[in-house]
Amino acid sequence: MTLTDDFGVIQFAKNINPDTDSGYSLDDNARAIIVCCMHSTIFKNNPEINLLKTYIDFIKHVQQPDGKLYNFVDYNKKVNLEQWSEDAHGRAIWSLGFLIFSKGVSQELKNQAEQILCKTFNLMKNIKSPRAVAFIILGLYFYNKAKPCPENISKIRESADHLISLYNDNSSDDWNWFESYLTYSNSKLPESLFYSYLITKNKKYLEIAESSLDFLISITFKNEVFSPVGSNGWYQKNNQKSSFAQQPVDTASMVQTLVLAYDITKKESYLKNAINAFQWFLGKNVLNQAVYNESNGGCHDGIEEISVNINQGAESTISYLMARLSLNLFLRESNNSSMFS
Repeated sequence: MTLTDDFGVIQFAKNINPDTDSGYSLDDNARAIIVCCMHSTIFKNNPEINLLKTYIDFIKHVQQPDGKLYNFVDYNKKVNLEQWSEDAHGRAIWSLGFLIFSKGVSQELKNQAEQILCKTFNLMKNIKSPRAVAFIILGLYFYNKAKPCPENISKIRESADHLISLYNDNSSDDWNWFESYLTYSNSKLPESLFYSYLITKNKKYLEIAESSLDFLISITFKNEVFSPVGSNGWYQKNNQKSSFAQQPVDTASMVQTLVLAYDITKKESYLKNAINAFQWFLGKNVLNQAVYNESNGGCHDGIEEISVNINQGAESTISYLMARLSLNLFLRESNNSSMFS
């Protein structure tokens, strides 16, 4: 099975078969860029180069003259210009910054990524979605590691301060969070503040990153078993947390966030939880069922109430790879120096 054709990553699968009618998404192609860059860094080979070129070409295809990056493309390669997702746009910025930062990627591809990225700069100050802002911070952090610039740091501060403002408006003694609800990829919000702290040394960012992450951990871990917020209703403040469906993208996000939190704070509990969260894919979850399919290398589309979802779409499989490579990269770098600074 392959979910990538000569245009990009196909969104969905029916069981293990790519569903070509589902078309393509910016979200999946952006994640795929990050995975390819991680793999190249760890294994120091370049079979990903053709894949990276495909994914970069896809992002070029969806970018409009005003800099906006649109999310959905049908199988006839027609971009849906009626729906613009701030979150998908932000996630693409994360992937572009990460590519520019990554070792083992050709300068030609880095230059192409930078051209796309720079066209998005005029839109950043108008983006308010918390997750989009968090993804943008990640992209700017890695871009600045490759090309340090005071303007990058200024943009990061502005974005981080927006998240701090949301936190101040919505948090309370028993709800240490940026919104009055928890939805998907929640951990990216504290993760972005950890990165903001790394680059600015503003201790307020670190303080709120830790308090919000600890709050999220208290909700999603029980007896060392990770149980992300379910998409069937999410978790509204003062209501019950939805237990299903649990998504691989949430687990991958938590693994990455916890590895970063450990790398910064050296608190062993964060590393332990990162490993426990990754084991969600392998069967350490509320159903005791493996979500990763070791027979074909795919990943099921999450955990439903009584069983795993048998489909193996792009988001799920790429999320598994992202979580696994994040741990591999951490273990590879931890004996030498910080992987994030």
